[in-house]
Amino acid sequence: MRKRYLIVIFVIFAIECLVVVDKLISSTWPEQLEVAVGTFSVKTGGRDEYLSISNEQGAVVLSCSLGMSGSTRCFSQEQLQALTGRRVTAHWYRQSVYGGIRRNKLVALDDGEKIIRDPERTKSLDRSKIKNSAIVGGVVVGVMFIVWGVFVLRVRSQHDVTHS
Repeated sequence: MRKRYLIVIFVIFAIECLVVVDKLISSTWPEQLEVAVGTFSVKTGGRDEYLSISNEQGAVVLSCSLGMSGSTRCFSQEQLQALTGRRVTAHWYRQSVYGGIRRNKLVALDDGEKIIRDPERTKSLDRSKIKNSAIVGGVVVGVMFIVWGVFVLRVRSQHDVTHS
């Protein structure tokens, strides 16, 4: 039982490490960002929300998630309503996600009059997402180790009492 629980802790720790590494890799921007100019719209699918920039060449679909997990949401409902149908310029890059999946990550957005999302804000949000993933994963694994330690100590103390 103890070994199985320890294996579960190790597997969860390994998965958490992969999530954090994925976020770190995904947060690396290329030297040159892609640029899309066109009409802004929002596409939703389940709990996911994607931004679409459409022009004569087609549409570019963008997300604000970092890596394979996390919220795809970029803006508040009020901001989305104000932007829908407007001509915008988006700066973005293709981030790699595990399994060869690639997503278009929004870095900056402006409507010609004002900056709606600037690169520094995106970097700050990305750092926060990485930090939060590491903290949450560390807490979960830490609590599991504490539970395992308490269990082992109880079993040993019961074993010592019965063999005394």
